[in-house]
Amino acid sequence: MPRIDVSVLTASRALQLSRHFDIPLHPKFTYLWHDVTLNALAQLAEVVSQTGRVAEGTPSVDAADGSDTPVELIVPDDPKTKELLEALLVPHVVAEGNVVIDDAAAFITSLGLSESLSKDWFSLKSPRIKSTIDAVTLLSGIEIRKRAPSRIGGRMGRPEKSKAREMKPPPHVLFPIGNAGGRDRSLRRAAGSSKAAAERASEIDVQYLGIIDVDVGVRRCPTCLNETYQTRCGMRRFHRARHVLSVVFARSAERDHVPKV
Repeated sequence: MPRIDVSVLTASRALQLSRHFDIPLHPKFTYLWHDVTLNALAQLAEVVSQTGRVAEGTPSVDAADGSDTPVELIVPDDPKTKELLEALLVPHVVAEGNVVIDDAAAFITSLGLSESLSKDWFSLKSPRIKSTIDAVTLLSGIEIRKRAPSRIGGRMGRPEKSKAREMKPPPHVLFPIGNAGGRDRSLRRAAGSSKAAAERASEIDVQYLGIIDVDVGVRRCPTCLNETYQTRCGMRRFHRARHVLSVVFARSAERDHVPKV
């Protein structure tokens, strides 16, 4: 078989490749069959069979098998038919009250229609058919896979219209107490039930209450080189501490005392 340029691959050539090498249909001509129901598939096949026609001057489906000449399908412009074509992502144009599909050989074959667009099957009720993908695979005689087996959803809103994200209940201040204060980061809860108190549950000693492990960033005062987690230097309050980017936060588990509330 000669070398084929997939960038100019036609549906007829893709069908020939699938039959010759026993491989799934090329993704270019694999539509979103899994997004429609079996009833919708049967209705679409009935509409194409009853009202569709191959454009004059283009070969039939069987005559174009393996050729680079596309098969042009014309069906009347019906809202339900067009909605199904859009759901399947079948490329088409609307001209003079008709829906025109330029390269429709794979589409016609997937519907299980013959060269003359006749429908030789009557029902899709079969133990072998559990989904629309099973139906088009059985009707076409070619393995057809899901075009979009998984999807990633996303949305974008107007940032200027977004409301403020508030915590419930609203806190007066946020302090890095980790998970000690629960999901509402309660200082009262952190002061009463700390990690140190839980480790010494057998010892009733008030000095261990309110002592927890927290993750804080290390800052260093550029004037007196005092290290602290606060934004102001503890030695001279008018010195502003800066982030120490060169120091790995090895002290991120520094012990800090949360006073009783």
